[in-house]
Amino acid sequence: SQLRCSGTIDAVQLMAGAYPTRIPFAAIYERYAPQMPEFVRALEPPHFCEALALALDIDASHFRLGRTKIFFRAGKGEVLERLAERDLSEVVPMLLEKITQWEARKVATLQLQQIARTFVQRALYKKKRTALLAIQHQRRTQMVYIDYRKRHLAWLARREREEAERRQREAEERRRLEEEAQRQLEEERRRQA
Repeated sequence: SQLRCSGTIDAVQLMAGAYPTRIPFAAIYERYAPQMPEFVRALEPPHFCEALALALDIDASHFRLGRTKIFFRAGKGEVLERLAERDLSEVVPMLLEKITQWEARKVATLQLQQIARTFVQRALYKKKRTALLAIQHQRRTQMVYIDYRKRHLAWLARREREEAERRQREAEERRRLEEEAQRQLEEERRRQA
């Protein structure tokens, strides 16, 4: 009852749900970095600790990196504590192997990510290309139709103009024939009169 009132149980539950194990980067780095190969020693302490945690198969969701410490969920930091208790001559070869594996996984992950990005970009390109071809086809079809329509309208205008000219010639011919017929009729009337 007294623990409940003072909030100790809540604090313990919070610690269990959060990241109760805290280890400074410097402590881990100083202990293991001197025995590591150059490519591992070249890492900054936060990255070194992250590489070490991932090499020891601690899931990334079970630890967080702070400014000066690495924080582990309840029970997950025990791996590093057990490593600290063991002799360095046993630990370093195992860590080297695991870090080498981690480095290989990291390279493989980057390659897979690149392949995935390439696949996604290629799929987007194909989708855009298909859309572009559809738009080009539609536009070209429209241009052919517009060109056909212009030529058809020009042909209709020319045909109408030719038809009007033909009618005008026929009307003139009819008028000329009527005038000639009228003239002949008048000449005959004059002859008869």
